[in-house]
Amino acid sequence: MITVGITGGIGSGKTYVSKLFLHIGIPVYYADQQTKILYTTNKSLKNKLISTFGAQVYLPSGKINKTFLREILFSNSAARKKINQIVHPYIMEDFKNWCLYKKNVPYILKESALLFETGLFKTLDKTILIIAPDKLKKERIKKRDNISEKIILQKMATQLHDSEKEKFADFIIINDGKRLLLPQVLNIHEQLLKVNR
Repeated sequence: MITVGITGGIGSGKTYVSKLFLHIGIPVYYADQQTKILYTTNKSLKNKLISTFGAQVYLPSGKINKTFLREILFSNSAARKKINQIVHPYIMEDFKNWCLYKKNVPYILKESALLFETGLFKTLDKTILIIAPDKLKKERIKKRDNISEKIILQKMATQLHDSEKEKFADFIIINDGKRLLLPQVLNIHEQLLKVNR
């Protein structure tokens, strides 16, 4: 079984494309969603975050303080690097455990927004990048998240531009609203099946 990373900038449609792979029988590990779960369920991770960033990283309810975390991630590159260093070993361990239960499949997907930025792609066999025009990405984010242009630009600034990510990608899917996605997904699926033979 080979491991395949799937990524794309915010608003590129990586989650939607991942679901297309899921529909054709390929298991998908959603790293970003799983991180949010680990924030509140893993005591060791929780303690490390508190000791590094202070108690305000969590709300009185025990949930992660998204506002505080957003400020850390988007305004301080050193803090952003630090939080990634803390979180990623837990995600790697969780991913390894998840893979143990995925038997008799040709490959699995690991969806992550920061696959190339964090170097996580080096731990995987292949990578898929979803790209889209910046203007279209902004429109999608506004519609989906109902957030300001300023926050959208902050989020986009924390990620490599598509042109940089393309240097590391084994496969590229163009999600520009003009080209059909399913044929692109099926084409990559066929190529990955050949890799595993």
